[in-house]
Amino acid sequence: MSNSKIKTLSDRMKDYESVSDVKLTKRTPVIVRIDGKAFHTFTRGLDKPFDEILSQVMQYVCENLILSVQGCKLAYTQSDEISLLLTDWDKLTTDSYFDYRLQKVCSVIASAATMYFNKFVTQKVLAWSGYANSDEPENLDLFNKWQKKMGIAMFDARAFNIPKEDVCNYFLWRQQDASRNSIQSLGQSKFSQKQLDKKNTSDIQDMLMEKYNINWNNLETKWKRGFCVYRKDEGIFCDTEIPLFNKDRDFIDKFLLVPEEE
Repeated sequence: MSNSKIKTLSDRMKDYESVSDVKLTKRTPVIVRIDGKAFHTFTRGLDKPFDEILSQVMQYVCENLILSVQGCKLAYTQSDEISLLLTDWDKLTTDSYFDYRLQKVCSVIASAATMYFNKFVTQKVLAWSGYANSDEPENLDLFNKWQKKMGIAMFDARAFNIPKEDVCNYFLWRQQDASRNSIQSLGQSKFSQKQLDKKNTSDIQDMLMEKYNINWNNLETKWKRGFCVYRKDEGIFCDTEIPLFNKDRDFIDKFLLVPEEE
């Protein structure tokens, strides 16, 4: 007769759980990318090609994630996505966020982003609600646009390790995607889908200049390539004038440095 310990029901269930309890590698940069679920539908009725209120909401989400996610050094956002940079080497005793348990990291951060987004929208709508029966058209318009969107936004998240040497390249990749999306969004606000068929971003810029005298390069930086949120000595800072990351790699790489001991 075997002397091995007979597993309890609890033991068996925990065994099943442990199989997929994957952990990210510690002392290696972690990227968490958060995306809005079906935001092409969510953003219907908002200002095109760029919506200032949506930008404010995303800034609020970034600021709160920087404050609430342990080891979060940088949040970069464009459109309906946010990329976070997490590190765990400020000190020898620094812990990793939720021990870098992958499912925990993704589920908590996606939930937090969803909560912060919906909270901000709700607060805005409640503030505008006082104008619902007034003759102030701007606030009434905002109320009508956003009150239908209260509490319905959702986000998902994925997390992965990346070598230090490729962290800047990751953010460059997302920044290039931001610029491509920006040009396409601006083009879609002025031309039909048929007119834009098979047109690349250079073609669209030429069309905008020729027909509407719109130079995409003259847009505000945040509309062209997103913006970043990070900590500074005076607190949380929203940087809407970020550089091109391929021309200023130090902008990203500085967040990977080990802080000097006091």
